[in-house]
Amino acid sequence: MPQDSENRALSKNFVTATRQWQSTLPRILPSTALLLALSLAGCGGGSGASGGSASGTTNIYLAGHTSNASGTPIATYWKNGAATNLTDGTIFALADAIAVDSSGNVYVAGETTTPQYTAVYWKNGAATNLSDGTAPAYASAIAVDSSGNVYAAGDTYNAATHNYMATYWKNGTATNLTDGTSGANANAIVVDSTGNVYVAGDTYNAATGNSMATYWKNGTATNLTDGTASAGLTSISIDTSGNVYVAGDTAGASGFAIATYWKNGAATTLTDGTGNVYAYAIAVDSGGNVYVAGDTFSASGNAIATYWKNSTATNLTDGTNYADANAIAVDGTGNVYVAGDTSNASSSAIATYWKNGTANTLTDGTEHSVIDGIALSSH
Repeated sequence: MPQDSENRALSKNFVTATRQWQSTLPRILPSTALLLALSLAGCGGGSGASGGSASGTTNIYLAGHTSNASGTPIATYWKNGAATNLTDGTIFALADAIAVDSSGNVYVAGETTTPQYTAVYWKNGAATNLSDGTAPAYASAIAVDSSGNVYAAGDTYNAATHNYMATYWKNGTATNLTDGTSGANANAIVVDSTGNVYVAGDTYNAATGNSMATYWKNGTATNLTDGTASAGLTSISIDTSGNVYVAGDTAGASGFAIATYWKNGAATTLTDGTGNVYAYAIAVDSGGNVYVAGDTFSASGNAIATYWKNSTATNLTDGTNYADANAIAVDGTGNVYVAGDTSNASSSAIATYWKNGTANTLTDGTEHSVIDGIALSSH
């Protein structure tokens, strides 16, 4: 792992088999661009949705962070490679997820410090705080429905129990999915065309000491694992038939993370558990093809940016330098976009996305930069 691995971990949680959900330390969660699930008719996309037009231009929106000379992260999004800074570098800030509505409005979710970690989203650059800064809170995912309602998902801290609660907000109003008795995380959100709200994450099983892969539909939890081994979800997608796809990882018998996705509760493992492999994002196209993005770790310890189509892996990097695949989207003509970061010889992270396997770098490696979310739109 490169020397700036601590900064990388700020933008997503490396979901190991020994999660410490009970920790009271500030955490930044996995951020995979969880956006509107197909209900914007091609005007929103990302992990969990296709986007763009089958006949028109596909605009590529990316969310993440850059850093200034002092190393302070700056919440940033890019449209077709042009950067917009959402913060000025005077405070710590991250952009974790992005969505675009049918009118071309851009929504970004993330965190700022004021001085506590504060959940926030930006609409066209204007910030709305989702928490008051008295306790840590994080917004890891965002979605917008066809009526313009804004949904964000993340974590809020329960000071009484010292645990995080899985939380989502609709137009700024919080709904806690757990009560803080045990730790829980909400890492992804998607809304279907009839207004059902799906949130994916994990809950803590106190009896086993392991996390369970969990998703909620309209507040009702479904556990996909039983806590025998550690597991968690980082991404969710709903297709036009209402099938529920989630991605994450489970811990194998040897303790290594196994990249996994579930369709309607049935698990498909993408790796064999002989080394750590993580799934961070999922998307499904109109033909029912399933795309997952994540990291495969090489023998040297470097992460290899990887995506799978229907369980067949494509490595986007060769492991010479550290690289991440944090988000994935597919446009109306079947082009596959993966977003994340690569590293240069000095181990600085470079904001990078790949279109059909071809890398496009958005920064030069002078300062640390990472992409955590993607959306495709014809606007």
